[in-house]
Amino acid sequence: MQVNNLFGSPIWHYNITSIDNNALKNYIIDWKNHGESRFISNVNGWQSNDIPLDSQVFQKFFYNAQSILNSSFDELGGRTNEYKVVMDNCWANINTKGSFNWGHTHDGFLSLVYYVQADEDTGNIQFLHPSPLYQKNWDSSCFNNSSTSTNSEWVFEPKTSRCLVFPSWLEHRVDVNNTEKIRISISLNSRLEKI
Repeated sequence: MQVNNLFGSPIWHYNITSIDNNALKNYIIDWKNHGESRFISNVNGWQSNDIPLDSQVFQKFFYNAQSILNSSFDELGGRTNEYKVVMDNCWANINTKGSFNWGHTHDGFLSLVYYVQADEDTGNIQFLHPSPLYQKNWDSSCFNNSSTSTNSEWVFEPKTSRCLVFPSWLEHRVDVNNTEKIRISISLNSRLEKI
């Protein structure tokens, strides 16, 4: 017998230690204190408008993100001699006590979240099974083991310097931050562009 796992939903996770998180944190908090918040999937949290991709404060982050996105595309078997991954838009998030994000997807090819400041108890990110019928007909409690084939969701804890890359079409949500601590993250979307 042979089993094929079809239609995978890859999620890459990295730990980036070369970024000055304190500089990013201070900049983002100052931005929050002087700027408006937009509301897309966030509830009670703050989300910035798009960060200009030529912003000096974020250059080290953008450099690392670009490298990670290209590596992920290459690992998928992407035609790197014909296409490149291009960052499309980027924004910052601050989640304080009581804030969360509804389930949502992103526009683009690959999306990314980077935790500038986060403790593991400040709200997990949950990736949901891509089939809308999955939860109706499959109950993960019926299976002996937790696996990507039997779970309706997969959870990652936030952690400072952790970076997650995922297909933009993969629905995800963020649990409520029930602590007094703030979680600061940067998210971005990318697209494929012909070289």
